[in-house]
Formats: sequence, C-alpha cells, structure tokens
Amino acid sequence: MRIIKLGILTLALSSLMMGCTLSAKEADAQEIQGTPIKTQLIEHITRENDYHVFGYTQSEGIIEVGGQSGATIDALYVSVGDEVHTGDVLMTLTYSASETQLSNQISSAQNAANIAQQIYVQRLESNASAHVLYDAGAVSEYDVNASDLNLSQAQSDLKSAYNNLETLLAQQEEFNAYLRVVSPTDGVIADITSLVGEKSSGSDISIAKSSLKTIEFSVPLRVANVVEKGDHVTIETEMGTFDGTIQHINFETNGLGAQMRVASSDNGTLRSGVFAEVSIPYELLENVYAVPNDTIIHSGEFDMVFVANDDTAEARTIEILKYEGSNTIVRGTLQDGERLVVEGQHKLFEGEKIISY
Repeated sequence: MRIIKLGILTLALSSLMMGCTLSAKEADAQEIQGTPIKTQLIEHITRENDYHVFGYTQSEGIIEVGGQSGATIDALYVSVGDEVHTGDVLMTLTYSASETQLSNQISSAQNAANIAQQIYVQRLESNASAHVLYDAGAVSEYDVNASDLNLSQAQSDLKSAYNNLETLLAQQEEFNAYLRVVSPTDGVIADITSLVGEKSSGSDISIAKSSLKTIEFSVPLRVANVVEKGDHVTIETEMGTFDGTIQHINFETNGLGAQMRVASSDNGTLRSGVFAEVSIPYELLENVYAVPNDTIIHSGEFDMVFVANDDTAEARTIEILKYEGSNTIVRGTLQDGERLVVEGQHKLFEGEKIISY
C-alpha cells in the first residue's frame, strides 16, 4: 500500500475534519516536523549487459563448392574427413585465357550483390522488429505493411543482383590467373568428386555442416569489438530458450559494424525458420544498483531517485542502463548503505524533512 505524504497542516486538518485519531507514526511525524516515508537499503551489484538482436533460424546441411565453368583444378588442399573452417583454402584453379572486361563486370556485379544482401538483412531485421512492435501495440498496421513491402522489394533486388552475377559467371571464359576456392562454412569434407588437372564441375567438394541451427544478423561496432568467436549467447524462441555460441564475425568495410552468425547448441529440437531473439553479453556492469522501476522520477533532462539522508530527502541523478522485470539497473551518485525512497517519492522535494522507515 502506498503511503501518501502528509504535511503537518494536512494531518491536523484531516484529524479535525474527519474526527480521526492520528496514528502513532503520524503523531511522531507531526512532533518532529517530518513526513513518514518508506525506504529500503541499497547495495551495489554487478550485472552483464546484453545486446538484443532478432533473426530467423537457418538449417545446416551439405554445401557443395567448386570452381567456375571452364576452370582447371590446379591443387587440392583437403581430403575426405578433414575438418575445415570458414575461409580455409580448399583448392586453387587455373584459367587459360584472359578476359579483363568481363572480369571487371563480374567484380562490379559481386559488389552489387553484396550491397543487395546487406540491404536485405537490414530490412529483414527491421521487419522482424516491426512485427514485434505491432504485436505490442506500439506501431500501426500501416507501419507493418510498409515494412513488409520494403522487405519484399529488398528480396526482389537481391534475387535480381544474384541473377545478373550468375549470368556473367556463365559467360566467363578461361583466363590466365590462379583463383582460390575457400570454405564458406565450418564443417567436415564429406566428398571430393574432381581430381587435380580435371575441369571443375562447379561442385567439386561437399562439406557437411553440423545439425545445429544458425542465425545471421548485423551488430554495431561497440558490440563486435568486444566479443569473440566461441562466446556464449542465449537464443529465445517460441520453442523455448537455447544456448548458443558466436560462430562467425565479419567486420563491414564501412567500419560501422559487423555481420555475425551464431549457432545453437541444441541437438535437433530447434527447427529452421523460427523467429528468434539473440542476447549477446558484451559488457560487465560493475558498481551499479537495482532499484524498483516506479522509484525513478523521469524529467525532460535527466532521471533521478530520492534517498533519505538522515531526516532529509535528497535527489540523486541516475543513468538508466537496462531493465530487469520490476527493477531497473542504474548508475549514479548512489552509495552502499543509503536508503532509497520507495513510496511517496513523487510528492517529495529536495531538502524536505522526512521520517524514513
């Protein structure tokens, strides 16, 4: 039950008008000129700060890689059963003729496809967030429909960019150069169907990926700079909560962030195509305080709480760091052992005489 702040005059008038007898607490407050206020002791804590991002789970399986049409396999660097990681060189290829103009066109088409992919990933995340906000009543159906249209356009642009790239690759003739074919994923070499000296079939090596589900998304630089491959993450879905690890971090050339892929540690329960919220611990918050949400007073310029300094109310400015259910994690000019005002704080003013209990 909330205690309403009563001044001496209010207490006296209430007693006269209502014919009520003052409680012992109110009588004490009248006698020593103070307002009775409920408080609680505060002590600093340590918390992990998480970055939350949304995406859809993707299935892992068999991936086939190889050279482009017309290429001759110059060298193989893996054997069946070898474990490989993203970026490992699998084989090199030789082309016998040169076509500089087409090569430049392919490079431009690849850049266009990468940009289209980035735009698609960004709009996929934005669309997922829009649907979450719509479910929470924070945005209108019009906003969700607009987001759906943006995602559809990005998907169409991505398909067009890759179709253009595939057309150019199909036209490419052999040229004098060595090309490297690298693994696009972590996995194990399941099969090799071509030999050194043979023409590439385009699917010369099969890589078996694990049965784990992955989620890909973008993160800001402040997160990408402090996490590493193998770090733990939490994956929240409608199917439950799953542990996971960071599988890959690829920093963007614009220096603003990175593309990240995480993999679940699930043994097969988690399905593909499931909407998921990924929590990435990236910062340790030390010497912070957990205060009840409703003890915080919000103003246009800052946030504050009241503490009881002996018999006087003192306002302390705070910085809100994160929310944890009914509590808020804050940092500010608070100190261990002080008593936080938890009821009646919205009617207090700086320097007001109080009786804390």
